[in-house]
Amino acid sequence: MSKPLQTVEAGSVANQALVTLDPEAYAAAVYEPFKARLDAEIANSTGITYNIQTKEGMAVAKEHRAILRAIRIDADKERAARKAPITAIGKLLESKYTELESAVTPHEDKFHADIKAEEERIETEKAAKLKAEEDAKAAIQNKIDAIKNKPLEVMNKSVADIEEAIAELSPLVPTPAEYGERFIEAEYALKATLDTLASILSGKKAQEQLEAQNRALQAEQAAREAEAQLAAREQARVDRIKAKIQAIKNNIITASECDFSNQISFLMATVDDLVIGEQEYQEFTAEAAEIKAKTFNALKRQHDSLLQAEQEEAEAAAKAKAEQARELSKEILENGVVVDASIPDGDAVTNAFVDSVNTGTGALSVSVNEQNEVTTSHVSLAKATGKRPTAQAIINLVATTYKVDSSTAQRWLEQSFGELKAA
Repeated sequence: MSKPLQTVEAGSVANQALVTLDPEAYAAAVYEPFKARLDAEIANSTGITYNIQTKEGMAVAKEHRAILRAIRIDADKERAARKAPITAIGKLLESKYTELESAVTPHEDKFHADIKAEEERIETEKAAKLKAEEDAKAAIQNKIDAIKNKPLEVMNKSVADIEEAIAELSPLVPTPAEYGERFIEAEYALKATLDTLASILSGKKAQEQLEAQNRALQAEQAAREAEAQLAAREQARVDRIKAKIQAIKNNIITASECDFSNQISFLMATVDDLVIGEQEYQEFTAEAAEIKAKTFNALKRQHDSLLQAEQEEAEAAAKAKAEQARELSKEILENGVVVDASIPDGDAVTNAFVDSVNTGTGALSVSVNEQNEVTTSHVSLAKATGKRPTAQAIINLVATTYKVDSSTAQRWLEQSFGELKAA
């Protein structure tokens, strides 16, 4: 059972029983009469039998229901009667408390505000102190990390950058004032970092020295290659000009293979038409002009020599042909050949005889007049037979006419056909 309600205010009105009621006991006392009536009715109605379908049974059921309903209604009335003053007291208690609370709150809030402000100030200072401590720890960690990470920062940089990093770290002396309780850790980190940087610097110097040597070698190689290319281009240029000059000279060799002066005349005309200019021959212009002049003079000498030989050969051939014609005329007269006209001395009879008898390219017509004058005429094979002469017959005719072998005659004909075709 709960203890009776006791308050400071209740002590001043102790003579009022309601103030000191035990709620549970009071509620039980209020409903005790009704519970007794209920127990009695339950005892009376227990075991009763009735037939609800009969008038008597219905009366029994309604009687007991009326008793139970009366207990419930009477109890509810008692509840309302007992609760009304308690509810009124509760409302008064609430309203009076509200008045008291309104009077107390401004004074309480003043002290409460001061207390809260101080508590917040203390918490703020505490948080600021914790943050300052954390910031200090983070700053120390950052400094130690900066020392440790320095090798990574300059790993792929130049010798100058590594030396600058060493110069930056060497004067550092970690102290408790700067690094707190981690100053020894900072000392070890600094020493390890400087050792690492020294090792990196040594390797970097060797690497840069090797790279410098390689660059120098590459530059030398490039210079040599450029020089060689320049020399090759220069040599090619000189060779092209020299080849042109040599081509002029080669006309002399070509002329030495010529059989007739008119062939050399063609070479002379070709050389004479050459234009020797600085744009084409550059620094060899004077040499080319000199070679042209010497070549032309050499060709002229060859031409004049061959022309003189041709003339001498022609004169000798004319004399031989004249003698041959006289012999032929004598033989014809002695054999009694009918003649139509006089036979002149010289090439006419000889050529007709040679063409007709030796080459087989035609027929010889000979006649003698009454004055014993012999005349001859050459009738071509085409005219005599109505057929075109064969290629071999043409070659033989050229060979016989110019007194060369068949191979030379054939080569001349091929050259002539080629020139005609080109024209």
